[in-house]
Amino acid sequence: MLAQAQLKLDRRDEAIGTLTDGVRVAHARGDLMPRNEMTRMLQDLGAPVPDLGNRKTDVAVGEGQVQCRRCNQVKSKLPGPPFKNAFGQEIYQNICADCWREAIGFGTKVINELRLPLSDPQAQKMWDQHIREFLNLPPQQG
Repeated sequence: MLAQAQLKLDRRDEAIGTLTDGVRVAHARGDLMPRNEMTRMLQDLGAPVPDLGNRKTDVAVGEGQVQCRRCNQVKSKLPGPPFKNAFGQEIYQNICADCWREAIGFGTKVINELRLPLSDPQAQKMWDQHIREFLNLPPQQG
């Protein structure tokens, strides 16, 4: 929002600096949606997008732990898959318990803001898509 205000005040260079810093911070925190939006704004301005490199680390993963795809830290696993399907297994294998708790809160916001009736298969697909993006999981194939 700061960059948008700077652009409205004809402070293009300041907006580019704000967006560049914002992309780096969002990437480090694992906040994909803000990172992607700020990246798009930089591209629309014709400005260079910062090189984010590979976030993988060489930390050993112990029993009961997972290298989380969202926060990129080795943390405690969930006690079991949150759903009895392939998506639940994917979450269990790739997401830490802390990020899953955050995803539940985010998922509740998605349901409320989009007024999703989860009994509708299309609404369920939309919810899954938002959660996948939030958790930095690849899009569902098919």
